[in-house]
Amino acid sequence: MDSIDSKAFNKIGYGLYVITMNDGNRDNGMICNTVMQVSSNPVRLAVSINKANYSHDVIKQTGKMNVNVLAQSAKFALFQNYGFRSGRDVAKLAGVEFTRSANGLPVLSQDCNAFLSLEVESYTDLDSHGLFVCTVTEAKTLSAADSMTYAYYHAKVKPRPAVQNGYVCTVCGYVYDPAVGDPEHGIPAGTAFEDLPADWTCPLCKHPASDFQKASEATASAPPPPPAKGKKGVYVCSVCGFVYDPAVGFPGRGIPAGTPFEELPEDWNCPICLQPASAFQPVEEDVPAEQPTARKYVCSVCGYTYDPAIGDPEHGIPAGTPFEELPADWHCPLCTMGKGKFKAE
Repeated sequence: MDSIDSKAFNKIGYGLYVITMNDGNRDNGMICNTVMQVSSNPVRLAVSINKANYSHDVIKQTGKMNVNVLAQSAKFALFQNYGFRSGRDVAKLAGVEFTRSANGLPVLSQDCNAFLSLEVESYTDLDSHGLFVCTVTEAKTLSAADSMTYAYYHAKVKPRPAVQNGYVCTVCGYVYDPAVGDPEHGIPAGTAFEDLPADWTCPLCKHPASDFQKASEATASAPPPPPAKGKKGVYVCSVCGFVYDPAVGFPGRGIPAGTPFEELPEDWNCPICLQPASAFQPVEEDVPAEQPTARKYVCSVCGYTYDPAIGDPEHGIPAGTPFEELPADWHCPLCTMGKGKFKAE
């Protein structure tokens, strides 16, 4: 295996998707980066899913799934919800806005630019993963937004680690601290990272040890975290974005409502990424969320650019009108072609 450089696999390009399904009682979803088209007539897609994931068992049983193609607008909280928790334990789509496709499965209403409904045609056991080869029963484009890639996620979405010791999962930000170990999975305190079993995986996202790097290296290579935003008086984890609100506390872990951040127990850590209290930043003042910038659209026939900031006043379209809200019968002021001939700049 000396001839295998595990980091070479990180050079392979991937998209990022939320796979949705239903186990017969409730909807479920998971993050997946292994979706690809494998034939054109008929159109088939292959989806590879870790057999340790609950979603694998649901899809194998039901024979259908939806692939929600994520847009670059997706925030880290979305990956936390669908990637760092198990559908065995929580209802991941509770409180999430979605519609349903013809097969009855969820289609995300936000941060998704397309979806494809799949019906399983064949299954191959690949040891750690199961490979589902599927026919496409429905497919729709939902927006012109750019798709999320694995590279974009690492560069723009995943927060920077706030610790210097231990080893950081480059996928989800979980930190393995040899002094603590991973007792829940049979790794006692004091176990060096190099001595972890070959089949040990990240407790949060299930990626292997090869996807970890020293915390000091991860901190040095990562972009600085953005300022904490939200309601004044709360504290935000700089690694995963979890918000501790003293007014709410965290009763599930014995922290009653009204507990000031400064009075949290010394061993308290972030419920999501397990970082210590030192990884939290206070929010000093109310900061409104950033508003997305309306995109320009270019006519593919004549090159005319529709700028939402300007609109098309000559034809009754006021400044500030997004392209998506233009009337169905609006056409290019130059060549008179319809909206369907425009593409996002």
